[in-house]
Amino acid sequence: MIDWRDAALILSTLFLNLPFWLAHDFDLPLFDPVSVHGVILGVAAQLIATVFFMGPALAAQRARKPLAGLLEDSFGSIPAWGLRLCCVVFLVLWLGYSPLGLLWRFMPFVVHHIPSDMEATAVTAAVGLFLFATSLQSLRTNAKLAVFTNKLAIAILIAALLRVREGWPAVLNGLPIPGERSGRLDAWHGFSLLVFGVAPLALFAATFGSRIGGRKQVVKTALSGVALPVFGSLLVAGIIDAAALRSASYTPSLSPNIMMALWSHSASGARGGTMMLTVIATFGAGRFGARSLIEAVSIPGVGTAAKWAVLGCCLCFIAWIPTHYFPTLATAFEASATCLTVAGAILTADLITGRRQTAGARKIDWVGLSALAAGLAMPFYMPFLTSSEAPELWWHPWLLPSFGVGFVTCLVGGLLQKRMAKAVTIES
Repeated sequence: MIDWRDAALILSTLFLNLPFWLAHDFDLPLFDPVSVHGVILGVAAQLIATVFFMGPALAAQRARKPLAGLLEDSFGSIPAWGLRLCCVVFLVLWLGYSPLGLLWRFMPFVVHHIPSDMEATAVTAAVGLFLFATSLQSLRTNAKLAVFTNKLAIAILIAALLRVREGWPAVLNGLPIPGERSGRLDAWHGFSLLVFGVAPLALFAATFGSRIGGRKQVVKTALSGVALPVFGSLLVAGIIDAAALRSASYTPSLSPNIMMALWSHSASGARGGTMMLTVIATFGAGRFGARSLIEAVSIPGVGTAAKWAVLGCCLCFIAWIPTHYFPTLATAFEASATCLTVAGAILTADLITGRRQTAGARKIDWVGLSALAAGLAMPFYMPFLTSSEAPELWWHPWLLPSFGVGFVTCLVGGLLQKRMAKAVTIES
């Protein structure tokens, strides 16, 4: 068992780090007054915590099973292998692009020269090995480490705020609205992007539900470990963006962000120390990803040597990713994220319907698998569903419809399955 406060501290690290701020600070930009923007962010953060974390976490809490066990119950043992592969693909690419990708990006400023690919890969592998080693500590120890990285991330936000203090008065009016834009369409775009970045991680975080005492504790974890950090970090990041635009730190033709607030117009040689601190602030998120990856490859019946061999290969690939980029990797990341998001919808639907498996796990659960297939089929129909105002697909327009279709299909299928089982019981 784990105290919900420790779980909340560990989960907070996913949203209190520079890669998350840079990826999502403009998803829901501060175009409105701060008060209105705060309400919008609060609603978005609460929806994310409730829909994408709380449902699977409550399912794990009820079944007292980790994520792998939940997937096997809802989809069957054979589809669960495919979903495990999706977990591994997503986590490997996320670790390579996010926590360790930031290290590679800042390495020239830290070592004061441009490292070779071999040198960058070696350093990234060493840091990755450190994250894997520390992630194996107890959850209580990981929570203590999370306290340090969370405090460091908050200090970085405060430092960025102070550097753009001359732009604070302009924050009340928000950022200028560029050109002719649709408020509803922008909000839909931004929320879809935010969900794309958070929903798969929320599914991995839901495994804490199996180790938390009761439903109230799960709800508290969702509020303090997901909703509050998402709301607080994006609100402060938006304020920093708006203040940077009206400050001396602003560089014309570039988008104002936290990096501009921290390092604009500063000597390149003086950036290494603070950049290293921002990298260290990502270690909490990196440990969470490493621990989730270890759990994903921990398959019953597979020897310990084989598990560590697979993890070693994963670590080598993670270290290789930042120095190389292929469109295929982005496609694999997008596909695995969509698959895991729809899987979370099906776990939530199973929780609502109370659908349970028999003692022996099925090889294929057709209700769960059909719902997953229906949700994943949505991208093929999205060209007909996207608005003529925004035919581009960069904002993942199929993600939320895929989640909804998977949820409704599983909900209807689960209710029909229960009714048919009840009818058979009455007849017998």
